Amino acid sequence: MRLPAIAASALLVCGCAVGSSLDDTGVGGGGGAGGSGGSSHDAAADARDAAADAQPDAGDDAAADGADEADASVDGADEADASVDDASDAGVADVSVDDADAADASVDAADAADAADAVADVVDANDAADAPDAAIDAGPDAAGDAGDGGTTPDACDQALAALAWTFEAGAQGFTHKALDGVSSTWPLDEWQRGATSLAPGGCHGGAACFGTALDQNYAQCERAELRSPTVDLSACAAAPTLTLRFWHYYAFWSALDGSADGGALELSKDGATWSVATPAPATFANIRGSYLGYACLAATSFHVDGLPAYTGTNGAWEQVEVEVPAAMRTAGFRFRFAYATGVNATTYDADTSRLTAAPGWYVDDVSVGR
Repeated sequence: MRLPAIAASALLVCGCAVGSSLDDTGVGGGGGAGGSGGSSHDAAADARDAAADAQPDAGDDAAADGADEADASVDGADEADASVDDASDAGVADVSVDDADAADASVDAADAADAADAVADVVDANDAADAPDAAIDAGPDAAGDAGDGGTTPDACDQALAALAWTFEAGAQGFTHKALDGVSSTWPLDEWQRGATSLAPGGCHGGAACFGTALDQNYAQCERAELRSPTVDLSACAAAPTLTLRFWHYYAFWSALDGSADGGALELSKDGATWSVATPAPATFANIRGSYLGYACLAATSFHVDGLPAYTGTNGAWEQVEVEVPAAMRTAGFRFRFAYATGVNATTYDADTSRLTAAPGWYVDDVSVGR
């Protein structure tokens, strides 16, 4: 406890009094005479000392109590200050928290805006990426389609547009000749273009078609081909599929011994090497080159002999579709209808042989497309 200045003075006064008392006492103790008077004097002095001692103590106590009250006031003030400080600090803390919340809210809002911008950017990027796809979809595709817009055909479509032959206005580039290198005055090649009375209802479409002897049966020992013009299919090399279509009617002679005249459809990538188109007929040509002493020229060298071929008769016009393999899609693609007939009568007269022969093979409305 702190003592006020008045308490220090009291101590100094008290010290003087005590000193006087000690001096008096010492004098009294040292004298042997005047004992009672000394005693009375001593008693009075002691009473005064007691009173003096009592007063300074009371002052000290009062001063101490005042100091204590002052300290309590100071402590109260300190506590009040602390309360104010705490309240102030709490207010500041609240403000800081509020500010932090506001800052977080601002950051959250900014993050939300950034997220929206990011989504918009992704959408824009996707739209930008979709734009070329849309352009591709609108145009022709790699497989040769005309495109979703259907307005600009590709190179394959342009090439295919010209590949249709009806034979109404002419042969349209088709040619025919005898096969197997045989040459004779005998009618080896009887492919003809025009109207026919032998096929059911005439030609398939229009008034003209190709056939083997349009108005009569073929003769025995014939061997010939009807060949297409050269067709450039290189622009269609990547097309998923390519199909050769044609309509035909056929009626070939056959015998009980298994002999069978017939015709085969063949494809070539260069006009030099040939292979039978697929799907191929399930029957095979079995050309009888000689019979009972009558023989055809080069009787054992018929190209069509042994090939999958149309034999017998189909009875009516029918459409055939065969695939053009990718290996055949060249600038030199060609196809041909090859047929052969064997000995069916014991005669060396062509017209006589027709009597026991058959109408032959008729082809119309040919095309190459998808």
